[in-house]
This record gives sequence, C-alpha cells and structure tokens, in this order.
Amino acid sequence: MRAWRETPEGARADLAAVVAARQRAPFQLWLIALGGLGDVEYRLGLWDDAASHAELVVSTSQDAGQIWLLAPFHAFATYPLAGRGEWQAAGAHVRAAAQFSQLMGDVASLAYSSTAAALLAYARADWSGVVAAVAPLLTLARRDGTYEPGVVPWREVYCDALVALGHLDEAEAHLADFEALAAARGRRSALANAARARGRLEAACGHREKAQEAFRAALAHAESLPIPFDCALTEFAYGGFLRRIGHRREAGQLLARAAERLDALRARPYLERCEAELAACGLTPARRLEHAGGRLTPQEHAVARLVAKGLTNRQVAAELVVSVKTVEYHLGHCYTKLGVSSRAKLALRLNEQAG
Repeated sequence: MRAWRETPEGARADLAAVVAARQRAPFQLWLIALGGLGDVEYRLGLWDDAASHAELVVSTSQDAGQIWLLAPFHAFATYPLAGRGEWQAAGAHVRAAAQFSQLMGDVASLAYSSTAAALLAYARADWSGVVAAVAPLLTLARRDGTYEPGVVPWREVYCDALVALGHLDEAEAHLADFEALAAARGRRSALANAARARGRLEAACGHREKAQEAFRAALAHAESLPIPFDCALTEFAYGGFLRRIGHRREAGQLLARAAERLDALRARPYLERCEAELAACGLTPARRLEHAGGRLTPQEHAVARLVAKGLTNRQVAAELVVSVKTVEYHLGHCYTKLGVSSRAKLALRLNEQAG
C-alpha cells in the first residue's frame, strides 16, 4: 500500500524488514515481500538492488515450486534489464513471464507479463511491439488492479506508443481515462506520466502551448517524488519538444539533466536517444561514466558495491538475503573480472571507475 500510495521509501523499509526476517516470516509472504522489494527499488532508481533481488526471488520461487508467483517475479526482473538494454536477459524473463501467465490464467499474471513485454519493446523504441504487448489488457472484462495508477506501469508507455505511431484519436481516448483515474486517486507519479504523454500528444497535434503546459505539469509532479527514471523520461520528452520548436538553450539544459540521470541508472538505450537529441541541439554529450557494473552481472555488482562500502561477507549476505558462500562465489568473480586481488583494491577500482 505504501508503494501504491507513493511513499516508496517507506515501502522499501517495510518490505526489507520482512525480507530480513526470513527465519520468522511465512515462506510465501517472504517471497512476496522480496519480489515487491525489487519492484519498489526499480521505481526508486536502485536498479542494481532491484535486479539482484528480482533474480533471487525468481530462482528461489522456481526451486520451491511456487509457480503462481513467477509471472510477476519474471516481470520485475525484466524492468531494470530492459531499461539497461540487456536484451537477451530481459527477453528470457519476458518469455518466462508469458509462459507462467498462460499457465496460471489469472488477470494479475497477465497484467505483469504484458507490462514486462511492453517495457522491453518501449526500451527498444518498438512502438508496434508495445501496442501488441498490451493488447490482451484492453479487452479485459475484469480489470481488478490492472488499470489502477501506480500498480503496473503500462498505460503511459501505451499512450506514448500510440502517439509515435500516429494513432492520435486512440491515444486521446485512452489517455483521457488514464488522466481521470490518476487525478481521482491523486497519484503524482501517474499524473506525471500521464502529463508527459499528454505533452507528446498535444505536440503531435500541433498544439504548442498545451504541450508546453502539460510538460511543465509532468516535470512538477515527477520532481516531487524520488523517481529518477520517470524524471529523466520527462526531461527527455520536454527537451526534445523544446528543441523542435527552436528553444535550444532550454532544451539543452533539460536534456543534459536527463542524460545525467540516465547515465547514473546505466539506462543505455534511453541515454543514446538523449545524446542524439543533445547532438541535434549542437551540444556535445558529456563524457559517460565508466561503470564497473558494465562488466559484472547484477548480482556481482551488488556484492562488489557493498564490499566496497566496507561490509563483511556476512553483512553482505544479510543485506542481499543470500548465503555467505554465494557472496564468496560472486566476490571471486568480481576479483577476476576487475583484475584485483583484495577488498581494498576492489573499492579503489570501483571508485576510479565512478570518478
């Protein structure tokens, strides 16, 4: 409820407390908390943690035969991987989510599996793929939480895809419903995403003033919450609009902020589009940070990051909810891949890469 009511930091604390109580919590409740933790961390922009927890909950659920949870868990694993352009790994999770959704046949599984496929297509700028992915959700007789703002993030990407394809009347019809429900619920993240989609739609219709008004509203809502990816998408969309109407200086400022956020997230496909917009403004994109995680798996990077902070293997294991042997296994791979032989050198290498 905290996540859906837009207090994601409180949600993360609640879920992490349940995850930490593994020996006392009922197993299925612990799995749901771990999966929810990955979802909330994705929204907060903590994509390393999100990927690590999502991979853990998928493998644990599979080992325990908890197939009824696997469609949403594979979806949660998809989100950060798609955002970072790790196409092969993200595609595998999308296919698995679809498989378990078909097996279970319930609305929630369908909602999550469809959203995973839509976000992967969206990251690829495959607008037809987005529309195809969400098509099963448009004919649901029972919507349950599927259309609820802030639960599954498919409605905003669907509107963007319709605009990109030139289906403006369809975009208007769906967006109007999305805006009304977001306003009724008072969900700022949904209001931000709906306003961003509204800005793109008004721009496509040639309504410059309405587009600018919508983009400003989107930015105000997004900046009021700890949702860096949504902020970056809004800055990118608004900056691109301003460039196209000749306001290059203001566009460049927005695009530079978006690029900084996207680089921090390692959201490669989105960063490349942002850099193309910056170049079109006549600006040279800033030097990208060399992220150590580019050579490490999500689990390895999560271990390396915590070790670099000074945590012991046992503390890392508790933080990531894995065994000490698993930490030792991943840490050995980190040493090999980064060419270091001690914890101190690992921390130094990560600091060098980030600086």
